[in-house]
Amino acid sequence: MAKDKRLFLIDGMPLLYRGHFIFMRNPRVTSKGLNTSALYGLANSVLQIIEKEKPTHLALVFDTSEPTFRHRRYPDYKAHRDAMPEDIAKAIPLTHVLAAALRIPMLTCPGYEADDIIGTLAKRAEAEGFTTYMVTPDKDFAQLVTPHTLLYRPGKANEPPEIFGPDDVLARWGLSRVDQMIDLLGLAGDAADNIPGVPGIGEKTAQKLLQQFGSLDAALAGTDQLKGKQKENLEAFADQARLSRELATISVAAPVREALDELKCVEPDREKLGQLLREWEFVSLGKRLVGETFSLAADSGGTSTQGELAIGGGEPQKTKPPAHDDTNSPADEVAPGGGRGLRSSRASEMLPTRITWRTPRQLTPRWSRACNRRRCSASTPKRRGSTCGTRRWSACPSRLRRTRHSMCRFPPTRRRRRLCWMRFDPPWKTPRPSNVDTI
Repeated sequence: MAKDKRLFLIDGMPLLYRGHFIFMRNPRVTSKGLNTSALYGLANSVLQIIEKEKPTHLALVFDTSEPTFRHRRYPDYKAHRDAMPEDIAKAIPLTHVLAAALRIPMLTCPGYEADDIIGTLAKRAEAEGFTTYMVTPDKDFAQLVTPHTLLYRPGKANEPPEIFGPDDVLARWGLSRVDQMIDLLGLAGDAADNIPGVPGIGEKTAQKLLQQFGSLDAALAGTDQLKGKQKENLEAFADQARLSRELATISVAAPVREALDELKCVEPDREKLGQLLREWEFVSLGKRLVGETFSLAADSGGTSTQGELAIGGGEPQKTKPPAHDDTNSPADEVAPGGGRGLRSSRASEMLPTRITWRTPRQLTPRWSRACNRRRCSASTPKRRGSTCGTRRWSACPSRLRRTRHSMCRFPPTRRRRRLCWMRFDPPWKTPRPSNVDTI
């Protein structure tokens, strides 16, 4: 039946960027040195939509490098943006390969943005009885929301997605009609796209003007009812406000050749998909897409750099610290509890009681809590150069990078951070052997 047709149009670039920056501090890198953070983020988001939302029709939509009619109308459109990160640029061709293996149509239209392609298809789908979900975090799409065309904003971290219908748009942006969203952007502008708007008018002021006048044109025609700087700016920048509204308007007449029937969901090419997921070392996604028997054994026998990939179908393995030769490195000694310590003239005075080798993937929030509790206890014996003078510590000592308590005299840890991850134990809880120097 028509009401069962569910079309999901996914704006691909925001998902690539989000995947890239989510893994910024700990990027996903294959054993061959390929950064797959952006690709993994996109693939995971698409898979979640397929599993949870059960779409009948699906498409990935991307921008092209060609200038659009907005750039010709306003040369500074999006001109403030930084250059695309190299890892994201490398991920875009891989996204085409992934979409082909998943058998998901990937749509582009030279001279038009992904917004215009999604808007055009959404209007077509509504006329044919579809319920359309525009998957994007961009608020500009709120102007297209109708009872059968919804804005689907992916959730952050473990949060559920936000789905906006007409009533949700009105409540979220303080409007009385959905089409006022274009006027709101014309008045307030959009910093993400370098749309100027009217100087001195932000989102809250724009909402008040629209509540008072009903539209941008009415506000520009009724400046005699305003006063002060607000009146001056609206009169001086009236043309800029109209230009901003034009730039923010999503076209629903893009020349999209694909028919809606071509967007129907089909089974993926599992053989090709398995090869790609092995090459990119996506074991968790491989098990969800190909089956529980999926592993990297066919193409890789090494350990993943991320500590999450199962080798040969076994349990996920974690990255191990590099081996050390005690005979060739006299500075390394076995610390209490099996960890490795660092001996030096300064370390004997300044380093804490116990040092245990741990990788960043193994470090969990409980270490921070342990450090906060043990390191800054009032009963902890003071040691020269290493004792915090108060009961409060603003960051785990093993991760002192940006912040620390102003009264703390703990020495800089940049060099030690490259060598180890520290776990602090009270000296009365971990007896120090007599044959190991104080560290």
